[in-house]
Amino acid sequence: LDKVIFIGHSRAGTDIFEIGKSLSEIGVDGFISVAPALISPLSENLPDVPTRIIIPQFDGDVVSLDGAKIFDELENDNYRNSPAELVYLKGGNHGGFSTALVRPDPFADKETLTKIISPEKQREFLTNYAISFINSALESGETVFSTKQDLPDTFSGCDVLLQVDSKAETLFSAKQKENNFYTEKAKAEFVNASSTLENAAGAFNLAGGFTQYDLMKIVWQSENSSISFEQNANLKGRSYLQIDIAQDSSDELNKQQNQDMIVKLEDKNGKSSSVKLPSNTTALQWQEGQIKHIPLGQDKEFLQYSTPVTMGTIRINIDDFKGVDLSMINKITLSFPKSSGSVMLREIQVV
Repeated sequence: LDKVIFIGHSRAGTDIFEIGKSLSEIGVDGFISVAPALISPLSENLPDVPTRIIIPQFDGDVVSLDGAKIFDELENDNYRNSPAELVYLKGGNHGGFSTALVRPDPFADKETLTKIISPEKQREFLTNYAISFINSALESGETVFSTKQDLPDTFSGCDVLLQVDSKAETLFSAKQKENNFYTEKAKAEFVNASSTLENAAGAFNLAGGFTQYDLMKIVWQSENSSISFEQNANLKGRSYLQIDIAQDSSDELNKQQNQDMIVKLEDKNGKSSSVKLPSNTTALQWQEGQIKHIPLGQDKEFLQYSTPVTMGTIRINIDDFKGVDLSMINKITLSFPKSSGSVMLREIQVV
């Protein structure tokens, strides 16, 4: 065997990484992990190969959507060079990928059963995605979307939200908690989007069941509010500006509507260039749900939005920023045209 790609579902979606490591002598070319269940921590030094992880929105078995945590571990592995991507399949559930699991997921929320796409459609999605991934991984060593500027919001007739990790230089990271920003008519604070009592992100429900996931929460109540990040960056010759962000659908400031965003680069000579993101950009969309009040005892409760989300990756072609000296960028500004809103920002990178 000289071309090997492992595909696994549920517990096998995690096992494939360990199997791939144990069979490293035969060579592994990629992993497709489908609705994985993370029972124990992953080993270190896993095969450095293209990896795709699929998590279904309404997983009623692995309700913590462990695939998001696996993706985060791969993304933060400093020894990895290969790309990884996380696919949030809207309307998907756990059993729909398999012909053997014909019953509803064991812990499915009854309110979501009518929103789940058919098993046939879910399996067709997996088949088409697997074929595309295998071709891409074997031909170029890339995932399906790792080199794409326009990250789609649909694939094989299904709605998706994508988070992509590829070789990139980080310009801002909420993990670093650096005080190199200022706001205009907005407020920003660092929060921990945890699934534990250490959570400081309100009812925002981040997929993955994290104990620590650092984000910057940005809120505003005036039109054209903004946040600016001071830089000393050379973006000349780069391909994309990449932003990992999500709307906080649990926050009433979003008024159950999608958000808009304008990204501006400014150089040291004071020249600037702006790009307005397309309306209905997936990462900024409102997700339907309700705030759940989970009692903890002693008159305490844990607030959690019923619909979990992942961070979404937005990419902007560097060449779309006209009339600015890309070799000496000293400021990146995110502006929000609507009268109020709330988003969670993870990082800004350049690829």
